[in-house]
Amino acid sequence: MPKIIIHSNTINFTLKILAVLSACCLLMQNAQALPFVSFDARTAALGGVSVTGGARNAAFYNPALAAATEDDVDWLLMLPGAGQGIADPNDLEDGLDTFQLEAKKLETDNSQANIDSTTNSLNSLTDSVYNEQEIITIMAAIPSANFAGAVYLSYQTYYSAKTDVGTPNLGANPPDYASSLEHKAVNIIEQGVTLANYLDNPNYVFSDLKIGMTFKLMLFETYAYTEDIQDASIELDTNNIRHKSGDFNFDLGIAKEFGVWKMGLVVKNVLSQDTHYGDTDEVFTIGPQVRAGFAYRSRRNMLGIDVDLTKNDEIVDYGETQYAALGWEIAVFRALRFRLGYKHNLIGDKLGTYSGGLGIMLGPLEINAAALGNEDGSAVFGDLSFRF
Repeated sequence: MPKIIIHSNTINFTLKILAVLSACCLLMQNAQALPFVSFDARTAALGGVSVTGGARNAAFYNPALAAATEDDVDWLLMLPGAGQGIADPNDLEDGLDTFQLEAKKLETDNSQANIDSTTNSLNSLTDSVYNEQEIITIMAAIPSANFAGAVYLSYQTYYSAKTDVGTPNLGANPPDYASSLEHKAVNIIEQGVTLANYLDNPNYVFSDLKIGMTFKLMLFETYAYTEDIQDASIELDTNNIRHKSGDFNFDLGIAKEFGVWKMGLVVKNVLSQDTHYGDTDEVFTIGPQVRAGFAYRSRRNMLGIDVDLTKNDEIVDYGETQYAALGWEIAVFRALRFRLGYKHNLIGDKLGTYSGGLGIMLGPLEINAAALGNEDGSAVFGDLSFRF
């Protein structure tokens, strides 16, 4: 087994970079940001572990990884990748249908029995939230140790419906429900170009260090409206007034290898961007996100951990997150890989999410699938990748 020599000045410099960027994270703790989401099935199966993932997903997670060469390919193409998730922890969709049926009975017969059953149905909807998330992506990458690049296009949708149950007067004629369903949605079209380089001078402090940057255009389309709960639909009504905006942004990343050990750090959305929900005055900010990763990779196994170094105040009504993620991948043989993952929110009361998936290689074609979930909801991901 070859002996691995790691120069102390290289380690010290890398640690200094991590320390400086981590200090910057502390200054951004209050910045609102998008959640760290999975854009491909492999990452979703690994619980979101991605900062040390490899060239195949560098454009989405850590641009420095575009300079990774362990996959031994000239081209990578993902066409397409898709994921969809639904969280309905309070069973709002079925509860809303049940209430509206009770409300129709009450409007034709305001007996005490109907008043009581409608009141119970309405009260069961208190503080209920329904969330949907959808992601569609395409990506092409040219991994290289000299000068690497990638391009990608993604479409992301974040939607929530949340109840606001007041103090109803169901004995009135007509009944006064004094309650509503609040809708928020954000659609994002993101187009990016990634550039990366591998610094490999054994006599230089930057040896074996990958650096990268992603330049991107982010286009936003947002909705915000309220419906009376007796007439509301759980589905987003795109005929309502929407707000459109867009701006340029960029991501920065570094990655470092020490033999079979890998570490990485990424700052996404370096420039803060403000936009409105629909035609309201409510503003949300896309702020910097910082995540660090550490992984062990052998010929058959990969074990990695990612940790958010900033709080991510998710858009719509998803709640704050700061995730720690753990993922494991094993190559049973060259054409088949199994993956398991888990991510846990370090703040708030969100449940941890378990995940699993597989990858099948058929010549240049790679098929990936993943499923994840907890008691609140679930999601599925799939993608087709071509390797040349």
